[in-house]
Amino acid sequence: MKMRENGLPHSRFGVVVGLKVHKKAVRRNLIKRRIREIVRKHLKEVVPGRDVMIMVNPKALDADFAELEAQVLSCFVKLKLIKA
Repeated sequence: MKMRENGLPHSRFGVVVGLKVHKKAVRRNLIKRRIREIVRKHLKEVVPGRDVMIMVNPKALDADFAELEAQVLSCFVKLKLIKA
């Protein structure tokens, strides 16, 4: 995950799931949808004015939604996007 300030009154998010994660687009899109839903659920807690790029690794294929949510939120805390 990478982050930088954007000077806007809101935060923007991007999700990248490359071919190395899975060759089939259906599986890559499933992970993207799950991560976008996690971000949508916690958007009110996120500090405004940031651009965040979420890059997914192949371990995300084996994780269920709760595990994926815990990982994303722990990254948000590390980057100080949300309070613990």
